[in-house]
Amino acid sequence: MNQNLTHDELSEDSLRKLVGRVDEHILLEAMNLEIKELEDKNNLFFKNYQPTTKQELFHALGNHCRFRLLLGANRSGKSYCGINEDAMHLTGNYSLSWKGYKYQYPPNMWVCGRTVQVVNESLIAPLFEGSFNKPPLIHPSLIIPHLSRKRDNMWAIRHASKGISRITFKNYSQDKQAFEASGVDFIHFDEAPPNYIFNECIPRLGHTEPHHYRMMINTQTPTLGLTEPLQYFLFTDEKDSNGNVTQIKNTPEVPHKSRVYIMYDIEEATHLSREEKDFLIESYPVYEREARTKGIPSIGTGLIYPILESTYRISPIEIPDHWPRVIGLDFGGTQSHTAASFWALDVDNKKKYMYGEHYSLGRTPQQNALELVERGANWIPVIYDTSGDAISLTDGQAIADLYRNAGIKNMYPADRSITAGLQTVLQAFQNYEIKVVSTCENFFSEIRMYAFGENNKPKKGHDHLMDTMRYVLMTGLPLAKSAMNKSWSSYYDKYKDRVPGW
Repeated sequence: MNQNLTHDELSEDSLRKLVGRVDEHILLEAMNLEIKELEDKNNLFFKNYQPTTKQELFHALGNHCRFRLLLGANRSGKSYCGINEDAMHLTGNYSLSWKGYKYQYPPNMWVCGRTVQVVNESLIAPLFEGSFNKPPLIHPSLIIPHLSRKRDNMWAIRHASKGISRITFKNYSQDKQAFEASGVDFIHFDEAPPNYIFNECIPRLGHTEPHHYRMMINTQTPTLGLTEPLQYFLFTDEKDSNGNVTQIKNTPEVPHKSRVYIMYDIEEATHLSREEKDFLIESYPVYEREARTKGIPSIGTGLIYPILESTYRISPIEIPDHWPRVIGLDFGGTQSHTAASFWALDVDNKKKYMYGEHYSLGRTPQQNALELVERGANWIPVIYDTSGDAISLTDGQAIADLYRNAGIKNMYPADRSITAGLQTVLQAFQNYEIKVVSTCENFFSEIRMYAFGENNKPKKGHDHLMDTMRYVLMTGLPLAKSAMNKSWSSYYDKYKDRVPGW
C-alpha cells in the first residue's frame, strides 16, 4: 500500500475512509501535512487570541500554580479565556504571545459546566463548531474521528507531539461516579462546581511528575456566594508553632501553596464599550451587582444579609477613647471555631463599628481568654452564647465559668432570639449603621455565605461571627463601656430592657 499520502487525500471524508486501510501511526503522520498547511494559513484560530492584561497573567501563573481561579464579571470574557487555553493544551500549538505552561505531551482533559445545554453552547460549540459567526478554535481536521466518541462527549485530538490528546465534557448534573478516574492532566471548571464534584476532582490531580503535570482552572462569576470550592482558593488554614490553626486570607494574584486567584472586573474587559458596561452594571439586581461586575463573591439570592459589601466595609480606623466598646463571644470546641467580635459605638452618629475579630480552632478556653483579655476583655463587657452556661458532665464546670476564671469578669448572657435578632441586624445594615474594618476577613468570609437553609432558618456551621454580631446588637449595646472612664454607654437607658437579668 502506498503510504506517501497526498494532501488531496486528506479531507475529513477521506480520513474516515482510510481508517480501515492504515494503522494509527500512518494516519497521524498523514495528518501532520494538514497541520502544517493549517499553520501556514493561520487556521489554528486560537492563535489570534489576544488576552487582556488580567487574562495574560492568569495564563502565565500556570507555570507556578497548578490550581488557578479567575473570578470574572459576566461578559468579561472569562470563559473565552478558559477555552482558548483548553484549545492550546489540546493541540500543543500555542500562540506566539503565550506565556503560560506548555504541554509537551498530549494531555487527558476534562471540561465541565453547569448543564448539558450550557456545555454544548458555551464550551463544545466555540471549540469544535464555531459560534457567533466565528470559526471553531480547533480545526475539524485535527479531530481523529475513529477515536472520538461524541455520544460520550469525548473528542480525540492530534497533538503537536505527534500523540493524541483527549477531551471529555461533563456537567454538574452528573453523579459522583462520572468524576471518578485514575488520573486527569487538566480540568477546566466553567462556573462554580458543586462541592462533591470539586472534592472528587482534587484527587484526580494529586500526582504530578515530569510527564504528567496536572492542573485545574476555574473560570466563574461568583453569584453563589463564598462556596467551599471558592474558599479553597481564597483561604488557607495555617498552623502556628503551638499547633493552633488559623484561617489566612490569600492575596489575589499571589501564589500560595500552588493555588492562586485573580479578580477580573468588568472595567478591564477591553471588548466591551463604555455604553455596554454601563448597561450591564445597571441591569443587575443590587444584591448581585458586585458579583456580576467585579467578581466579588459577596451577594447571593439566599443570603440573610443581602447588602452591598461596599456600603459597610471600611479601612481600619482609630477608635476614640470615649467611644463605648463591647465584645460578642461564641464558644467553640475541638472541632469548631471560637469567635469574638470587637465593637465600638459612635453614639452621636448611631454607628456601630466592628474594629476587630478573634477566630481560633482547637484552643482551650484559657488560651482564648488570655488573648481576649490582652485585647481589653478584662474591662470591656463580653456578651456570650448562653449555651456556655451548661454544666459539663465530664468535669462539672460550665464553659462560661472557665472564661470568667481566666480573667474575663464582665460577662453577660445574650438574648438568643434568632428571628428578631436577624431583623435587628438587617435593619442596622439597611440604615448604614454597621461598619466593619477590612482586616476582619473571617467576618467577610462568613457574611458572604450566611444564607437561609431548610425551614427558612440560617444554615449552621460557618456562622460564628454572625452569631456574635447578633448578640452585640440584641444585648450588648446598653452594656458597652468606654476606655476613658469605663462607664456605661448612653445606649443603656434606651436598651436596658434587652439586658438579661436587669
